[in-house]
Amino acid sequence: MKQKLIAVRPLTYATRRLLAGDEFEATRSDARVLVAVNRARVMEEPREPGSLPPPPAAVIPRDEPAPTKLSPPSVPDQVVEIPDDWRDLHHMKMITIAKALGATPQNKVEAIAVLEAEVARRQAANAG
Repeated sequence: MKQKLIAVRPLTYATRRLLAGDEFEATRSDARVLVAVNRARVMEEPREPGSLPPPPAAVIPRDEPAPTKLSPPSVPDQVVEIPDDWRDLHHMKMITIAKALGATPQNKVEAIAVLEAEVARRQAANAG
C-alpha cells in the first residue's frame, strides 16, 4: 500500500529528483524511514468542510470550573496536621501534606505555597 508524502528537503526517491514541497507516493515502509530521517512528512488528506472530529474530552467545557493547583479545599473532611518544622521536611513529604490538603502541587515550590497559605489561614482563624 502506498502513502502520500511531501518532501521536506531535496531528495531522490525511486529515481525521481524531488525538491522541498513536492508531493509523491512511497511504500509504507519507505515512508516510515523518510519521515524518521526528516526527509519527508506525511501528507494529510483533505477533509470535507465541517467534518472535523469532535474535540477531546479535555477540551470540552465543563459546567463547573476546574480547580486551581494551589487552591485549598473548601470543606476539608478532616484536619490535616502540619508540623511546626514543616519547612525542614523533605520536599516529597511537603507535597504529600499539600495533596492531603486538597491541592495538586507538582513540585516543591508549589507545595510550599500551599502550606504557607494554609498556615496563614489557620493563624488568621485562630487570631480572629
